Amino acid sequence: MAAETEKIWQPIDPEFERKLDAEYVRFHKTNLLYRPRADQIPWSPATRDTPAVIGTSDPLPVGSIADYNLSKCKIRVFTPEGEPPADGWPVFIFFHGGER
Repeated sequence: MAAETEKIWQPIDPEFERKLDAEYVRFHKTNLLYRPRADQIPWSPATRDTPAVIGTSDPLPVGSIADYNLSKCKIRVFTPEGEPPADGWPVFIFFHGGER
């Protein structure tokens, strides 16, 4: 665990935190809270020596991948294999920069 004097780089807003999955909140506080985001670190060739995203693993199989053009952006949707749960699939949204 980080020292109390260590800088917090990636806080989670308390109002938003209560809406997140508890497992993700634990992961975030353990692995990301005291770690600067990639865009906050001066670029160096050594940057490529570590995974871009903490906790990454081999890709999981998916049922389908579909691209959609929205009015101001493009999205790619990965849908798991099998039938959706009664409450629907959980959603993970990853925003990143790209082409203009």
